[in-house]
Amino acid sequence: MASAVSTPSISAGWSFTPVAQQRVEFDTNPLLVPRSSNFYVNDTANLATNLVGKLDHHDEQLDLTASPRLLFQYYPDTTFLDQNNQYLDLAANYKLERTSWAGTAKLARDTTLTSELGTTGLTIGNRRHENATLALGPTYQVTERFSLSAQGGYERNRYENEAGTGLIDYTYYSGDAKASYLASARTQLNLDVAVNRLHVAALGFGTTSYIVVAGLTSALNERWSATVSAGPSFVKSSRGTDNGFTALVEAKRTGELLNLDARVSRDLTPTGRGVLTTRDQALLSLYRPISERLISSISLLYQRTRDLTTNPFGANDYILIYCGTAASCNLPSFAPYTVHYYSAEANLRWQFSPQWELSPFARYEEQDIYAASTRAHGYRVGLTLSWNGRPYGFW
Repeated sequence: MASAVSTPSISAGWSFTPVAQQRVEFDTNPLLVPRSSNFYVNDTANLATNLVGKLDHHDEQLDLTASPRLLFQYYPDTTFLDQNNQYLDLAANYKLERTSWAGTAKLARDTTLTSELGTTGLTIGNRRHENATLALGPTYQVTERFSLSAQGGYERNRYENEAGTGLIDYTYYSGDAKASYLASARTQLNLDVAVNRLHVAALGFGTTSYIVVAGLTSALNERWSATVSAGPSFVKSSRGTDNGFTALVEAKRTGELLNLDARVSRDLTPTGRGVLTTRDQALLSLYRPISERLISSISLLYQRTRDLTTNPFGANDYILIYCGTAASCNLPSFAPYTVHYYSAEANLRWQFSPQWELSPFARYEEQDIYAASTRAHGYRVGLTLSWNGRPYGFW
């Protein structure tokens, strides 16, 4: 968690920075399902403990970062919602005279309550979800202004006891090549070509996407910067083809009194239903210091995920694959479908000592599986106490 008071940095060797958070939260409709649903859970309180550690190493050639995180969430009145999640983020960057290699690895062992929120809408259960993501690639500085880079990626998602949930294991492979040109001291031009492959072993089915994106990033002045990019996409599977586009428009402001990030985007992403979807997002984040130790922030998000026409099954297949029979199916019996997700959050951070922070927050969430009469919303209010440890250097 960011701190309003700076802590000394360690430029070389190893350092470890711990963070601990305790949250008390009151939640209405934690599963985000209609009140008429058999899975509806009434208003409930919970306690959450979040433990984070950041291990860093920096020298002239090598940067290494490891960030383990443990999250324990306890619902006294609704124990089946309890969570015990583990996360690990790893990053490495190795620099030579003209070439650098960057790699990341992310491991997550959480639940479907967090992994599917806002993407598939299938949050009726609290079952184990596991994710492993790897990415590696070089960047070559051809000239002072021109650089080339490439990256290969692998993602695997696994769901335990997924029968009747509408979720299925899948693997996602990605590869892209990028060229960047510094047109001026303030403006950079980019061209990105990507090929991605979604594979669902249980269905013997795969979907391949091809994407070309051209864009520019410009620092308009000392406070404002903007990014604009767009390009065509082509998707192919054994069921057919689909054409579309991806795009990003983003404006950022940084300053002493106000920080702002406004973004509208469209991309292609896999989901836990084992299908490739078009994801549209609109995001607005505001971050404003009120005093030296008091900071307020507001974030608004709208997201829509919509199935492509290249998906492997139709409405009847959907029931047979996931539920066995229509009578036992508690899921929408149609495909493709669209999920709308909205969230709004207000947060106030008070740093009452160099290492301690108190944060009240309020959040509104809503998701809607279009045409399935599953629109539902919920509220969350709570208080977080955070301890931000100082970096501890060694070796």
